[in-house]
Amino acid sequence: MKGRSRLTAAVTLGAALSCFGALPAQAQLPINIGTLPAGKTVTIKIRAAVVGSPSASSVSNQGTLTGSNFSPVVTDDPDTPAPNDPTLTPLDTLTVGDRVFEDLNGNGVFDLGTDAGLNGVTVNLLTGAGAFISSTTTAGGGLYSFSGLLAGDYIVEIAAANFAAAAVLDGYTSVAGALDPDNDVDHDDNGVDDAMPAANGIRSLPITLVTDTEPCNVAPCTADDGDADRDTNLSLDFGFVQFVDIEVVSKTESIDP
Repeated sequence: MKGRSRLTAAVTLGAALSCFGALPAQAQLPINIGTLPAGKTVTIKIRAAVVGSPSASSVSNQGTLTGSNFSPVVTDDPDTPAPNDPTLTPLDTLTVGDRVFEDLNGNGVFDLGTDAGLNGVTVNLLTGAGAFISSTTTAGGGLYSFSGLLAGDYIVEIAAANFAAAAVLDGYTSVAGALDPDNDVDHDDNGVDDAMPAANGIRSLPITLVTDTEPCNVAPCTADDGDADRDTNLSLDFGFVQFVDIEVVSKTESIDP
């Protein structure tokens, strides 16, 4: 039982046995359940919205029950053996990935058995507005992923440092591909070409992540990103080709008449 919660005002339940309330920030008031008849129980359910990127995998909640004829009692999670412990609610989070590759034939698609993943590439995760969130490095055939994400818009960036002299993508340029990462097509290049990647990096357009709607390889999904999880989108890929400098030398010879 939760005796206290974040509500805009006290809520009297009377004979009702459940209450659904919103959780506005900076407002904590008691829930008045009135006189509880002998042998009866009351359940108070709290619906909360978590805003921003979570720093943990669950939300902890605990209340204190007070009354006129007993000492205050701290609520306890009945699903755990320890006494007086808070209720932990797991967060439903999402994952985005998945590959940075060398596109050997320049067709904008990762061809299995022909193209190769590029390891050691620094990949950044940004908000939909372009603010830095976190960074990772490709491995295991050019693979990368960012997990523990809340629903929302994100941008994936191939960091500019990858294109510096002697860096892993020195001598590479982004291949022309399909720009929309929300098309959920796996293995196609989603990088937006930039003439100065060593200064600006290569970014995707924003991808929108929504729980229980991401591509998967089982019904009812219509798009396939290679796994059965509807909370992962593993279709955001980046393809690169090596460029070659060609020197053209012209030679003029004089011919005597």
